[in-house]
Amino acid sequence: MFHDISRGHKWPVAVFECRCGEKFVARVTNVKHGTIATCGCSRKSTNVILVDGVVSARHPLYFTWGNMVARCERPSASKYENYGGRGISVCDRWRRGEHGMTGFQCFVADMGERPEGLELDRADNNGNYEPVNCRWVTRSQQLVNRSNTLMLTVDGVTLPLKEHAEIRGLSYTLVFYRKYRGWPDRECVYGRSK
Repeated sequence: MFHDISRGHKWPVAVFECRCGEKFVARVTNVKHGTIATCGCSRKSTNVILVDGVVSARHPLYFTWGNMVARCERPSASKYENYGGRGISVCDRWRRGEHGMTGFQCFVADMGERPEGLELDRADNNGNYEPVNCRWVTRSQQLVNRSNTLMLTVDGVTLPLKEHAEIRGLSYTLVFYRKYRGWPDRECVYGRSK
């Protein structure tokens, strides 16, 4: 696949060609994992081409896609029990690809580039990773969509406990304590009438 010049090195090394045209020597695993992407001319460059023409590209979303797949398919991955262990999976298009595109390329084509400051989220927390169920959201929006977020319904409005506390100028701890003690949702934020 590439010209191995390891010659007794513990880790395989090879000659790579940077986008600028310069050749450099690096560990193959460092290039594959994106630790090294250039000869040093531009730290922001994401494409590295092997001298024999095999492309090893690192896209900013590759890490996001890889973690998504690992959470759903690899029992040794952190948080697997909350994803794959619960039956959450990645759609075939994003996993295996189609029409000559890889799964990763399909993921980027469907989701587009990640807007700055946003994270990947599933609209239905019990649904799979697929185009109709995934979106880019802020961190605070994502935290609301978690299965362990404590929700309160007060005066017909259902919000996370934290938001009800903020709206009424109460401490999160006070409202949480009341809920923990079994108070009805309305009393958690308005207090008990005497």
